[in-house]
Amino acid sequence: MKKLLILLIAGVFVTSCAKKEAEKDLKKGGDVKTVTVKNKDVKTVKAKTTDKKVKKAEVKEEPFVLPEVLAEIGTDKVKKEEIEKEIAKMEKVYKQFGQKINNKQKRKISRDILNRVIDKKLIFVYAKENKIVADEAKVKKQFDAFTKSFKKEEDLQKFFKKHDLSKEKLMKSLEDRVLREAIINKEVISKIKIDEKDVKKYFDANQKEFQQEAQVKARHILYKGGKKLAKNATAEEKADFASKDKKAKEKIEALIASLKKNPKQDFAMLAKEVSEGPSAKKGGDLGWFTKKRMVKPFSDAAFALKKGEISGVVKTTFGYHVLKVEDTKEAKKLTFEESKKRIEDKLKRQKTRTEIKSFQQMLKTKYKVKVLLK
Repeated sequence: MKKLLILLIAGVFVTSCAKKEAEKDLKKGGDVKTVTVKNKDVKTVKAKTTDKKVKKAEVKEEPFVLPEVLAEIGTDKVKKEEIEKEIAKMEKVYKQFGQKINNKQKRKISRDILNRVIDKKLIFVYAKENKIVADEAKVKKQFDAFTKSFKKEEDLQKFFKKHDLSKEKLMKSLEDRVLREAIINKEVISKIKIDEKDVKKYFDANQKEFQQEAQVKARHILYKGGKKLAKNATAEEKADFASKDKKAKEKIEALIASLKKNPKQDFAMLAKEVSEGPSAKKGGDLGWFTKKRMVKPFSDAAFALKKGEISGVVKTTFGYHVLKVEDTKEAKKLTFEESKKRIEDKLKRQKTRTEIKSFQQMLKTKYKVKVLLK
């Protein structure tokens, strides 16, 4: 929930770093070569070359400059300060990962932020015109759930400081969120109906999607061996790896012997006590999985066992395992009735996205939105 609210409050999503593409094909002829870079932010430059090699080519990014007003919503204006403030937040996020935002990314981020700012403002205009307000009980419930997720008030304040927040700002963001959800639910989602004919049509046209693979539900216990060796590992590192690997194998063999001697042992409790894998706290529970989801040695062992059976030693890149199969499901073709709810949900999600875009476009037309950002 914390991550969701951070994204909500920031109002922006981290965009992936843009790939730098440059055309390396140099035109032939003379002592001067032209390097053409495929990027609208970069100007074509010339550099002197010797023996067909470019000695120096300086490429400059076009400056990032926003107009004073980026959009008009009726008489209201979206000014550059709003966007610059959000970009500054994004730069902080990038900085935490040791990255910087280049000018091309800033232009892309600016357009994305502007679209969200416009949509947000339109929701407020629509809410005011239709006298719709946020449900205070829902806002308080979300606010309490978030603040109570921190064990100490001190931790909450540290979080606020890190993300330039306060209880008042958080409350306002939650009010905005609840208000938007209320309007979207009322004007879009509540009006979406999925015809059973469309569901059947999707089912008939996508039969491969409804072939259920064989599945296994299992628990496992893992003893980690030595860490993966590098190609240039020293003799000492190899010896250390071999020693740790041997100990892990001996431990799993002893454990399997104990399980065979006393098969009524609680496997889940044992996994909690001795397993070195991340699933230990869940008693080694891996849930249901298909053969393709696990590494081959593990899958081969799991799918060779029957319900209630325990494996021998299973070696993978993670170490040495012993696993117990708790249940199995055979591969089968799902019927229409078994698939119906899943298809309805999928079609509803698709239609919801389309209808939300249509609703937003309707608001832009109704309230005369004019975008000035090129």
